[in-house]
Amino acid sequence: MPAAPAVLPSQYALLRILAGAAVAATGLAARNELPGAAMAGFVLLGAAIAAGWRRREAAALGLGLWIWHFVRTGNWPAPGVLAAGLGCALVLAAPAGEPLRLGARAAGTAWHFPPPLFRGLQLGLIFAYAALAWQGLTAAAAVGLLLLHLLAFDARWLPARRDDRRPVLLYDGDCGLCNAVVRLLLRDDIGGRLMFAPLQSEPAQAYLRAQGLPTRDFDSLVFVPDWSRPDRNGYRLRTDGALGAVDELGGLWRIVAWARLLPAGLRDAAYKLVARSRYALFGTYRPTPLPDPEWERRFLAR
Repeated sequence: MPAAPAVLPSQYALLRILAGAAVAATGLAARNELPGAAMAGFVLLGAAIAAGWRRREAAALGLGLWIWHFVRTGNWPAPGVLAAGLGCALVLAAPAGEPLRLGARAAGTAWHFPPPLFRGLQLGLIFAYAALAWQGLTAAAAVGLLLLHLLAFDARWLPARRDDRRPVLLYDGDCGLCNAVVRLLLRDDIGGRLMFAPLQSEPAQAYLRAQGLPTRDFDSLVFVPDWSRPDRNGYRLRTDGALGAVDELGGLWRIVAWARLLPAGLRDAAYKLVARSRYALFGTYRPTPLPDPEWERRFLAR
């Protein structure tokens, strides 16, 4: 089993999105001080970084613009502005291949965040708190802290579940969004904890009939906590199923699973809204090769 990484691919992708937002916010916050072209540059480059579109080039230009702004003002940057510069540096330094990138195919499980850079971030978090003790907490500083905490969080602090269960996630194999989410989970599930199968597949259809669940016109995923003993642990639907599945993974996914503390009715209302419009918004899945051939063994059927 591969060693668990300190930073999961989706964890870095989320930081990249927040870093892009911080860059765009820097331009908007300084719109009264910046020339119009510079403000537009911050906003457009921030959007490109957040979307992952040519993100290294956008980060390099954003970092250059940030340095120019810092030199031009001659003042030590506020925490929010400092977060934008740090975000550009991180996006520029990290290798390509993380998920949630516009116009680029994500790599398989081979993607990694450089360990020396990760240790430097943890050290930077200590200095950030020292700076806050001196300057005080502001909304802009909170954005910078969120960026640092997000990437300085070691995924190994909350490891994947370890027991003899065989959790399986049954999903709509014709849904573009569902297949994208499955690939995201596969990329972060380094230890191979979760198994998958389309709801349309033979093993899933047999399970659905045995449980008295719909065998077509699906409006929910089905999470089976233990495929080898289905009668003992039952199944979970909608957000209970989605959160149960991600709780099997390690890192920030375990924190995401804490959303189960929210009322199920509220969670499921949002789930049903997305489920009803998933084909209109994300289209039908067009089969493509898996980025990592090893992922084939993670499917009961395809």
